[in-house]
Amino acid sequence: FAEKLTEKITDSKDLERLYVILIFSYARKKNPDLISFERYALEYIRRFSGERLAGDLAIKIGIEKYLAGLTSEAYNLFYQASQSPHKDISERAKYILNKIFGLKVSFQLDGFIFLIEKYKEGSSRLKPSDISGPDMVSNDRFSFSFVLTPPSERIEDLYFLKLYLADSRAKRVVRTILNSWNLTEEEKRWLISFGFFKYFAPPHDFRSTFAVYKPPPIAFYEDFLRASREFGIPISLLLSIALIESHFDVSAVSSANAIGVMQIIPSTAKEIFSDWGLPFVKDFLFEPSANILAGAYYLSKLKRMFGSWILAIAAYNAGPSPVRKWIQDKKNLYCSNPEIFLENIPYRQTRFYVMRALSYYLEYAKILKEEINVAELFGCGLDEFESKFK
Repeated sequence: FAEKLTEKITDSKDLERLYVILIFSYARKKNPDLISFERYALEYIRRFSGERLAGDLAIKIGIEKYLAGLTSEAYNLFYQASQSPHKDISERAKYILNKIFGLKVSFQLDGFIFLIEKYKEGSSRLKPSDISGPDMVSNDRFSFSFVLTPPSERIEDLYFLKLYLADSRAKRVVRTILNSWNLTEEEKRWLISFGFFKYFAPPHDFRSTFAVYKPPPIAFYEDFLRASREFGIPISLLLSIALIESHFDVSAVSSANAIGVMQIIPSTAKEIFSDWGLPFVKDFLFEPSANILAGAYYLSKLKRMFGSWILAIAAYNAGPSPVRKWIQDKKNLYCSNPEIFLENIPYRQTRFYVMRALSYYLEYAKILKEEINVAELFGCGLDEFESKFK
């Protein structure tokens, strides 16, 4: 019925929505109809090339064509994606065209692409000086302690108010407050250093969107620092997971019943508390310090399971079983061309989740001047990883 409607609908917006329904319906069937999916996806890319989904589909199908040895078809799809008006998509496509196809096209070395490039260059560790760009301020006024400590209680309250308002009300409420206060220069500098005047929480599902905001916000710093030290996780990585999972919302409850800052489902929480030898009480997950510790412990457990922070991040979102299958099937691809492996992750949400987590990891490391252990991030060549996936 929907297929027949595509021949009758003339309104462009309605037709675009109908194609989206068809594409995802064929992809998500119990036994996916991959032929029909590809047919409508390619038609969608042709008709609606300016849409974000068109660029993402072009990259995804391009990856599948490339892995199947259909390099000419793959090249054409990557080239289409490189013309996308959405910068994150065009940069991903340009990177692949440059590195895989040898096309002399420039790309922006930023976010997760920066980390992949450093890995492929053979870097094992990145010092703060290796990752700070020209946008990073070196003046003492914007030092580590200055950025983390709000200059006044009212600025801290205002910052958290904006952090938790994720819709149009935020602009109105915050603007009203700002207009009624005479901010000091110090207060203005602190807010500017955190991107306060341009950063608003993204609406809808934080995990399925690709947007990366700079600079990202920081909340519950002391709790994250404690969890980082206790479980040996880079604090920048923990913050990136929390930002994507809940936007630091202590009361967040997802449709899957994931709770709190680190979005932990009760069954996982029971497993964690059992490991700790403690009785599980659901309300504990609404307490930020307990939730952050539990999330950090679980992430560290996944790291031990896979021997790689990237795979642990993927498993935090998709669960261990799918990730184990992906890496067992494509271990060589992961270690040789991780950009292809990431773009080939079957779950769209997990694909974006990992890319955003890595991008935010880099941004937080810049702010906190934290070294990035590239070797542990990818795992390839380390005994902890190699012993698990021979």
